[in-house]
Amino acid sequence: MTLRPLTDLGPADWLAAADSAGFDVVSLGAPGFDAYVRLLHPLDPDDDEEQAALNVEGDLGEALLASLCEVLARHTTTPDHAYFCRWDEEQLDSGRRLLIGGRESARAYLVFEGPLAEAGHWGGHPVHGWINSPNLLWPADRAWCFATEIDLPWTGIGGPQALIDELHTDDRFDVVHCDPRTDQPYR
Repeated sequence: MTLRPLTDLGPADWLAAADSAGFDVVSLGAPGFDAYVRLLHPLDPDDDEEQAALNVEGDLGEALLASLCEVLARHTTTPDHAYFCRWDEEQLDSGRRLLIGGRESARAYLVFEGPLAEAGHWGGHPVHGWINSPNLLWPADRAWCFATEIDLPWTGIGGPQALIDELHTDDRFDVVHCDPRTDQPYR
């Protein structure tokens, strides 16, 4: 099974509303969660500094994405019904898009739905360059939300304290607590 594109963007209305209210949706997902972390994207030790920066921006990598979705699935009642957004820089699809960000810096996203286990399986939809990670992801019950901004080397995750605690104690993840009310560092 692969993710299915949506034409009804209603499930993403809460993110558009949060964006309109000034929350940093493209970097941290949705507001109102118990806690937030920045999940740092792993560096490849074989890359030089310039290539390393390019490889980690906007992409978790397949293994880390699968591991993260495994943990996220334990913290939702709807692991088989989630929403995934992909940045549509080149606007290759004529479908409806979710717009997040101010007029000068708006990001256009295509919205898909499917089970968490299918994260990164976009079906026949074109994948932008080397990046396969969803840019926004949340379950139907809105138990948590994550955002991977295309130009950042980390993924913002907001959710219940139990989820954040599990991410902190799992050696597969390099996470740093963050306060969504403050500006986040680039690295």
